[in-house]
Amino acid sequence: MFLRCFGCGKSSIKGVGEVRPNSTFAGNMEKGMGVRWSMGVAIALLILTACGANDKETKAQRFWLKGNEQLDERNFAKAIDYYDEAIMLDPNFTAAYTNRGIAQFEMAAYPQAIQSHTMAINLAPDQSETWYNRGHAFLMYGQYENALVDWDSLERRDPGFLQVDFLRGLALAELDDYQPSLEAFERALAKDSANAELWTNKANMLYYLQRNGEAMMAVRKALALDNKEGNAYNVQALIYAEQERYAAALAAVNEGLRYSPRHPYLTNNKGYIYLKLDSLNEAETYLNEALKLDVRNPWAFRNKGLWYLAQ
Repeated sequence: MFLRCFGCGKSSIKGVGEVRPNSTFAGNMEKGMGVRWSMGVAIALLILTACGANDKETKAQRFWLKGNEQLDERNFAKAIDYYDEAIMLDPNFTAAYTNRGIAQFEMAAYPQAIQSHTMAINLAPDQSETWYNRGHAFLMYGQYENALVDWDSLERRDPGFLQVDFLRGLALAELDDYQPSLEAFERALAKDSANAELWTNKANMLYYLQRNGEAMMAVRKALALDNKEGNAYNVQALIYAEQERYAAALAAVNEGLRYSPRHPYLTNNKGYIYLKLDSLNEAETYLNEALKLDVRNPWAFRNKGLWYLAQ
């Protein structure tokens, strides 16, 4: 998923993590999504030339540009240092707050990112990118209602912003509002029907709504668009497992792991399938590995408990 960066040479990308314990949501919005720039580096250089009369502003712009270079290189801590310097020199430097928020987001410092984006919004409430970025930080911090409020504000300001429905779908899914989440993903697909991640998220929602036939159709559409989409194989495996077609479920998991070898939920589900097949040694191996990959996955703990009961 793109974070919106002011003046950076390339986008800063962050995939939304899996947001359900035993299923997954595809969160990477690289495909089909453009990047909106509010100010390019070339324009910023012109600003530096024009601002010679104000030494503080000129220095702030220079620190901002240095921060952008570090952000592009993914040196986030150093980027934050430069943005801090820029803000100290110019406390009304909106782009410095925005880009600092992006760097903080990338370091999983979500409360700090929220604060930076809030400062940017206070200074320039009409910047769509900042509402997007703060909503994304709220999403990752678990403040889903706040995320939805920000994206509602974003949609009112910029109805054509493509990612709004995708993001809304993720937040609604976290709130267990599966039908509204499904509807949000379907609206996103109406704008970008060739996006495999969106089809996978639609499949997830259909699975949670126990509409497995439709979910499998969505999985097949996702894999037709991108046969390396590990999350789609995960949903496929879950459906097969519910049907007690464990050989097919295992084949789907293995195919997903071929493309996403460190996928925590595919690994957990592989352990679960072996548990259902009474292959306890293999089950233990994959369940332990799943917990190493994600110690917060409650389904891996649940399945490990089932493994102990099966001894």
